Amino acid sequence: MKKSVFIFTFIFVFVMGFAQTNTTPKYNVPEEYSFLLREDYNKYEPEIKEAIDWYLWRSMGMDNDKRQNAATFFMQWLVGSPAVTVEVDTKVVNFVDTNPQLLIPFSMGWSKYAIENENADRIKASAAGIEAAVTYYNKNRAFMNKDANIEKYEKMIKNKKLENYISKNLPPKK
Repeated sequence: MKKSVFIFTFIFVFVMGFAQTNTTPKYNVPEEYSFLLREDYNKYEPEIKEAIDWYLWRSMGMDNDKRQNAATFFMQWLVGSPAVTVEVDTKVVNFVDTNPQLLIPFSMGWSKYAIENENADRIKASAAGIEAAVTYYNKNRAFMNKDANIEKYEKMIKNKKLENYISKNLPPKK
């Protein structure tokens, strides 16, 4: 009986380990990229989306150099992108004082929404950014400071009240 339990446990652990490695998104930060021309930004959008998905999926405790390279690639793209402008208003993005590392997931969530939705609505883009930050926070709680604002947003997401809150608190576009 003990031998059967041991064999079953061994097979289960092996299969689960194999399954997890096959679901791990593979990603390599482009080694050489250039954002000299306006067209370069559009050309790199598929790689940016891949970088966003990988970064948001990956734990803060793993692949620090690769995570930093992915964040740098994303930020260099975002700073010059003619199509995507992330709005960071402290009334809405009120968690960066406690956890400044959530600014990148927020910006990534906003940017991915904007890439995937032509003429993106800024309320929905902000909600996508906050949802990405909340998900990242929950995945990486061990590396974060406890944040009541993020936890408040988590409840709003569950109750489908986030966009309403953002529309009331995000100042009108200038």
